[in-house]
Amino acid sequence: MKIKTLFVLSILTATFLFGCRKNEYFNNTGLANGQFDGTIMQYLESKPDYFDSLVKIINIAGMAEALNKPNITFFAPPDSTIRAALFSANVFREQNGRARINSVNEISPAIWRKHLSKYIFNFAKSLNDFSQVDFSNITSYGGQMYTSYAGRQMNIGAVYTDLVNRNPQTQTVTTIRYAGYRYLVISFLTSPFSPTQVSTWVTAPVSTANIRPNNGFVHIIKYSNHQFGFDVTEFSEDVTFLNNN
Repeated sequence: MKIKTLFVLSILTATFLFGCRKNEYFNNTGLANGQFDGTIMQYLESKPDYFDSLVKIINIAGMAEALNKPNITFFAPPDSTIRAALFSANVFREQNGRARINSVNEISPAIWRKHLSKYIFNFAKSLNDFSQVDFSNITSYGGQMYTSYAGRQMNIGAVYTDLVNRNPQTQTVTTIRYAGYRYLVISFLTSPFSPTQVSTWVTAPVSTANIRPNNGFVHIIKYSNHQFGFDVTEFSEDVTFLNNN
């Protein structure tokens, strides 16, 4: 079984484990009531039901200081995305004769740091600050390429949905292109030398944007559409072949 075929299974498993923990931060693609009196790290620490494992790996990676610096944007992956990635990594480890990983503490700080850094950016940007991205028309609306904290190439853009009006009396439907609600999408380029080849991107939609701690912005990734690290193969191979355990 190839590792990428495990994506759906691991996402379903994580969704089942996490499904009873839904609230305003994970049920919609809108804006949170965004102000938070503290740093990004303190915000994550204040939400242990959703970010307990994330806070642990941030500390293991030695990256708490990065999330306390000024002018930071963090695309926060909820804990279920970490569980999904560990599920896939354990299947891959077993296929290669390695023991299962039972705790985030069993993965080396360098691996956590490598993949966690894909979510951190040295700027403070809200949803309104990002260019439009349309995956069916990438030449016209391509979002924008950014370099993450670890130097990885990422694409970030705002998806503009269509506004559909239905008239029940005349049974007519009017569609206004790009006039609906907007949501953020962050994408990892698995083939950085082909930046416009959308088929090579691993995308993650944001469920809630514009949470605003004192030192930047937090945009929470939709847990049901993502595995931590973006590229399940890369993360699983790192945990299997580069880990100390």
